[in-house]
Amino acid sequence: MDGNVKQQERRNRRDNKKKKRYYCHNKRKENGRVRVELENGHCGFLITCNQKEYQCLQESYNILNEISDQLYPNSALHPDPNDIEACIKAELEAEQKTNRRFLQVKTRCKNLLFIRIQDDQVDPQALSLALWKDLEQNRRQNCRYIQRIIPVIRTCRTDKIVTIFDELFERLASKSVCSFLVQCRIRNYSSMTERILQESIIEIVRERRPNWYVSLDRPDQFIQINVLCKAACISLLPDYNRYAKYNLIEFIKKHTPNGDDDDDDRKIGMPTSNKQSENVENKDVSIPQPTEDVRTTTCEQQS
Repeated sequence: MDGNVKQQERRNRRDNKKKKRYYCHNKRKENGRVRVELENGHCGFLITCNQKEYQCLQESYNILNEISDQLYPNSALHPDPNDIEACIKAELEAEQKTNRRFLQVKTRCKNLLFIRIQDDQVDPQALSLALWKDLEQNRRQNCRYIQRIIPVIRTCRTDKIVTIFDELFERLASKSVCSFLVQCRIRNYSSMTERILQESIIEIVRERRPNWYVSLDRPDQFIQINVLCKAACISLLPDYNRYAKYNLIEFIKKHTPNGDDDDDDRKIGMPTSNKQSENVENKDVSIPQPTEDVRTTTCEQQS
């Protein structure tokens, strides 16, 4: 009996070691990953990319931090420059604040990122408008991996989409005459259809704003609902066509000057054809002359 008990104890110890190793190994793997998931009550940006998610994430952080620094500068009082400790403390607090401003959240959808705004002072719609105006004025081509960047005013559970949208729309939507269009996208969620959700959203818009009308070509307000697994992202996108459907790459292409194309036309267009015609004319003139000279010389020799 004692031998059997000892063998059982050894097996239990061995199993516990295996479980501990497995747990520690998985913890090490998760340390470099994002563990926060998309939940109710978030606001931020929904970003689409093409394959390279890590590069897109870093690019998104850089762009959003740059625009937010311009829009929301640090309003804290500057410490005494002679007090070194206070200066170091203020600098560290400012760096931590900028680092905490945005945070990636899991979406469980491929090539789709969500960046949550952790600073209550930052408004996603105001930040998005500042970003588009900056790109329109400066025409900077600093975007390589981001495709679309969509501001999300609120996230909610899928069973609360209609009620949350009703509250937000009544509070944020303009009361003047306006055209609108509703788009609903559902990813990795089969308990709801896009058509039913779209009809319920259109019904709310017509109840709250009877003077609004549908426009399929150029709507003034584009209402977009993105359902990702068990969470929904609500977005109100003004000037949807003006900003190239919130596609950074297409917007930059649209607003870059066509200087290179003109240069290419100069290289390929009329000047080259003139040179070719001049060469052809020179060939036509130069070819018969030697033949005539040769004929005259041969005739003189025969005579």
